[in-house]
Amino acid sequence: DSLQQFRSSGYFTLIRNFRRSSWLLLYLFGASPALSSSFMCGQSHDLESWDEKTLYRPYATSLRMSDLGYSNKAQADLNICFNHLDTYIHTLTLAINTPYPAYEQLGVKTDQGYKQLNNCVLQIENEYYSDIRPKRVALSGEKPIHALSERGVEYIEVRNTDINPLLPLGIDQQQSNFLDAFLVTCLLSDPGEVSDKECDLIDQNNNLVVNRGREPNLTLTRNDQQLSVPEWGGQILNDIRETAAVLDKIAGDTRYSEAVTAQQAKLDNPQLTPSAQILEAMQTSGLGYEAFTLQQSRKHRESITGIGLSTEQQDYLDKLTVSSRDEQTQIEMSDTQGFDDYLADYLAQ
Repeated sequence: DSLQQFRSSGYFTLIRNFRRSSWLLLYLFGASPALSSSFMCGQSHDLESWDEKTLYRPYATSLRMSDLGYSNKAQADLNICFNHLDTYIHTLTLAINTPYPAYEQLGVKTDQGYKQLNNCVLQIENEYYSDIRPKRVALSGEKPIHALSERGVEYIEVRNTDINPLLPLGIDQQQSNFLDAFLVTCLLSDPGEVSDKECDLIDQNNNLVVNRGREPNLTLTRNDQQLSVPEWGGQILNDIRETAAVLDKIAGDTRYSEAVTAQQAKLDNPQLTPSAQILEAMQTSGLGYEAFTLQQSRKHRESITGIGLSTEQQDYLDKLTVSSRDEQTQIEMSDTQGFDDYLADYLAQ
């Protein structure tokens, strides 16, 4: 195979193993155990009330990644296949070209303009909701799936990590180090394909963890075996610990092993997880979810803006602003194609 084929194949090995173990990331770093009641817009639900403005689940880790957040009922039966680049492209292409009855009824265009780009399950590839995606930087006007088909996978995009409102940047160095070790472990692990049955179990396990991940005695399913969150999570961490030891040798310190040890502590004590800490902070402050996260946002803004920029940094950003606006003006002046024709050409790729 070519180097690019080898690279794409390796990335899909990483993706398959990521999906097998991604429930652990939801447990360790999930930071959305609650939501604003206004988000439900009067719809029926089985969430518990924290106060008149906040809904939550007591053992939830990441409601953002549940069917209340980062999902779409229209995509529930897509069955996108992550086993290989060609199967991924094939199943994603089908979704882009398969009409969806509710979208057909809505219509695409009226006298007032476009309601949607087309009436299919996916308007474009980037609408597909997944916890991880293979990516390739596309050329101007090029569809992402065409870029993947022509030039293979360039990098992967991890999408299941919540922004942690307890941290100024939403993520810290220790979490980043752990994610590095986690992803490298996925790359070097079982190259086997994910069967349809295993794919269903992956969805089932993820659903349990986002809604009930910290619940005592919760069990997940691996093949035909029932395992507790600490038991299975500990086994995954043992594999990552071996990777971390190698990465530490390269880095010349113990940053990766320390990151793994910190995650083991969360398995031993669920109260150390961000989701539990957020609920505890809400309880201590007496605030609902929306008020608490707004308070944290203002606190972090003051902290970050108080740092200030050096003269060199400010000059660099000022020049970048000017060049960006100049580039925008040039693009707009050179644009001679109407949107109808552009959209037709884009979708025809």
